[in-house]
Amino acid sequence: MKNKQIIKIVQWLWIVFVLLAGGYYLITRWSNITDYVQAIPVINIFISAMFFVIGKLLFVFLSKDAIQAEGGIISYRDAFKIVSLTQLGKYLPGGVWHFVARFNVYHSRDLTMKKSGKALIIESIWLVCGALAFGLSVYLISFNSSQGLLSKVGINLPLFLRIGIAILLIGLWFAVLYVVEKFFVSCPRPQKVWIVLKLMLIQFGVWLTFGLSFAFLFHEIDFSTILLAVSVFALSWAIGYIVIFAPGGIGVRELALAWFLNGMLLAGQAVILATVHRVLFTAVEVALGIVAGLMSFSVPGPLTSKPTGRIIQKRID
Repeated sequence: MKNKQIIKIVQWLWIVFVLLAGGYYLITRWSNITDYVQAIPVINIFISAMFFVIGKLLFVFLSKDAIQAEGGIISYRDAFKIVSLTQLGKYLPGGVWHFVARFNVYHSRDLTMKKSGKALIIESIWLVCGALAFGLSVYLISFNSSQGLLSKVGINLPLFLRIGIAILLIGLWFAVLYVVEKFFVSCPRPQKVWIVLKLMLIQFGVWLTFGLSFAFLFHEIDFSTILLAVSVFALSWAIGYIVIFAPGGIGVRELALAWFLNGMLLAGQAVILATVHRVLFTAVEVALGIVAGLMSFSVPGPLTSKPTGRIIQKRID
């Protein structure tokens, strides 16, 4: 209980710090921020938002598959509504309310408490492993890695060695997903190799589209910039996800992005870029939540537990 209280205090202190620091930064750098945003073509901002939407739609497939791994059957439409509505809870103090909301929805719609919890754990393992493996692999083979993260930690590797390490990371990613599929999921599924490859392909699409969304906010876009943006966003997302005291990874993800990009962008530009990206990311999540809320007025699709075969027709809202 004492540890939980300490974590809660740290979370509130972090929120206050982010609000104060963010407010101070906006006030003192407002002209720089507006100049940067005005220099981004409107079409680029629109494309960035659309890539976000595509990534979020792909993201739903992972939640849907995690439910199926625990014996549930759910339509994509229902999974989209659940994910889009509950994800807004991550911005509340505590940083876990989106998990609590989804756990309650899963459990109320015929998954046991154990299976509801395992579905969330499985999905989290998939996401963190995928973001780290994908982000590190792309970063290692990107043209900027020699002057970016590797140089920050005092490591200089030839390209062929970086490619070899990237291949090993992809293999390790496959191995982790296969172990989870074979030993952790409650409902054994045939063709485990193909299931794992499908999960990797979906995540490839998720991190690629999220990274492209980030890349289109750069003033200059080329292949090297895209590789850099794709890799650092995936890595910063993973860091923000596992830091429990930051709701929605707010502040942590932006600091990680700024650190990764420091030395490759002009002074202060990395922070502005990360801030603009967070605003757009949040706006897209809110918009998808509104769409899901409007969709929830219709009758939801079934979420059926295989052991009972009972179809639950309950509203998710």
